[in-house]
Amino acid sequence: MKNLKKGIAILLATASVVSASTVVPLSVGAVSVTAVSAEDTTSVIQQGKCGKSVNYKLTGNGILTISGTGNMYDYDNEEIIVPWVNSYVSTVVIGNGVTRVGNNSFDRMNNIFKVTVGTSVKSIGSNAFSGTAIHQLSLPKSVESIEVEAFKNCKGLEEVTLNEGLKAIDNFAFYNCSELKCVTIPSTVRSIGESAFYNCSSLDTVDVLSKNVILGNYVFDNTKWYNTQPYGLVYTGTVLYDYKGNAYYENQTIEIKNGTTAIAPNAFKNLNGIKKINIPNSVNFIGNTAFAGCTSLQLTKLPSDLKYIGESAFSNCKNITVTSIPGKVTTIKESAFRNCSKISTMNLPLSVKSIGPRVFLGCSNLKKVYIKNTVKEIGMDALGNCKNLKDVYFTGTRLQWNSLYKNAGYKLNATIHCSKTSIKLNGKTVNLYVKGSKKNATVYDGKGKTTYKVNNSGIAKVTADGRVIGVKKGITYVEVKNNGVTAKFKVTVQNPKLNKTSLSLKKGKSYTLKITGKVGKATFKSSNKTVATVSKNGNVKAKSKGKTVVTVKSNGITLKCNVTVK
Repeated sequence: MKNLKKGIAILLATASVVSASTVVPLSVGAVSVTAVSAEDTTSVIQQGKCGKSVNYKLTGNGILTISGTGNMYDYDNEEIIVPWVNSYVSTVVIGNGVTRVGNNSFDRMNNIFKVTVGTSVKSIGSNAFSGTAIHQLSLPKSVESIEVEAFKNCKGLEEVTLNEGLKAIDNFAFYNCSELKCVTIPSTVRSIGESAFYNCSSLDTVDVLSKNVILGNYVFDNTKWYNTQPYGLVYTGTVLYDYKGNAYYENQTIEIKNGTTAIAPNAFKNLNGIKKINIPNSVNFIGNTAFAGCTSLQLTKLPSDLKYIGESAFSNCKNITVTSIPGKVTTIKESAFRNCSKISTMNLPLSVKSIGPRVFLGCSNLKKVYIKNTVKEIGMDALGNCKNLKDVYFTGTRLQWNSLYKNAGYKLNATIHCSKTSIKLNGKTVNLYVKGSKKNATVYDGKGKTTYKVNNSGIAKVTADGRVIGVKKGITYVEVKNNGVTAKFKVTVQNPKLNKTSLSLKKGKSYTLKITGKVGKATFKSSNKTVATVSKNGNVKAKSKGKTVVTVKSNGITLKCNVTVK
């Protein structure tokens, strides 16, 4: 493989220096390389596949055209080499029909100064154009996502036009684009990743049009726009990006302006002198660590339009007394209310689908929590180390709760009150011997009397506490009911027998005892091993003259075989 790659590189280099009056095709695998005269700049010098149904052509003047349908390949490891990596490429044209620009497709190809993106491209892969020399970028309305570091270190990039329809700008997407001067975030964008525009030192105009956006950490930090903002509240569009500086007073009430839709990560982090903040009901997003460490903050309620509470958003806010989560919140991220020691009651609405790990860890005064059965996920130790937690009220069943809640280092000692009765069966079928018995059903959070009904009492009977007893060989069913909840299981009763109840063997001979109608595992034991031994599989081996008894036990039933060795 290494020799093949080296051969490709040599051939590509050769193509740029060979001078000839005729065109000489050179072919290596899926790559076709053609040597042309120095004067010919429009002939194809290299071509091949760069996707399952995507092809490329490179002409002598450095124009690389990608055509076809579907996704380009991702070039994520050494085994998949970018075919044009050692060629001179100045212009890239992504044709209509191509839907994705592959990861690392043009990474650090610093001769590329112009890129045209076709109208069918939906996503631009990670590091796709990072480190190139492009100076202008205009995306078609088809693009939905710009992935991690897609345009990182494009230090000549001066102008970017992001399209309506764009939904996601991933982490470090335009990191260190030091000549970029202006950016407008379209209204359709739903997420902007960590440090997406960090260190864009010339960026002096930022306009976020989206009113429903999730922001990562440090999105616009170390830009000219941010660095020149005055102390106090910093906004872009309807996003409160930061509370800059330390110019606050203990008795001051901070007023976040009406119409604000998002509070960015770290906006008030560790401003421990702030006591009062008025958050308008229009806020739908509170980012990671937005208020973390605001130890003096007194907050009694959250905005009614809130949908998303970020990681550690209110961690170590030791004076907030919030008692409920607003009815539009769907996600509460990890450690969101960790160590909020004055919260005593917490009511989670029907809208919450995800509760992250350690969300209420260390809330030492928390006594009651109300959780709806619409939740799909509860992270590890979400209620861990809540030393005074007495009651958790869950609107689902005990079985649902047991599958949802997981603890690692902290045992949950609270009483779990489930509003719905559930019946847990140890198995869909119970296998018994005649006279054998077994309990198979457990009722959780039942109301009133639990009833047990057997379909055929001649096969099995069931006691008032649910113990099933085998009567004779056959099959029947048991129905369990409580509070309108019903469960049913099958009962199979066997009448086990040994194939021999007495056995005569000569010294040195053997015989295997077998059980018909056996349920579960059986054990075999000889009363006199000097006369005969018996294996775990029932093989009796005669040792010396005399008599012994082989006892067989299985599922509470005992069978015996008298053995005589002659």
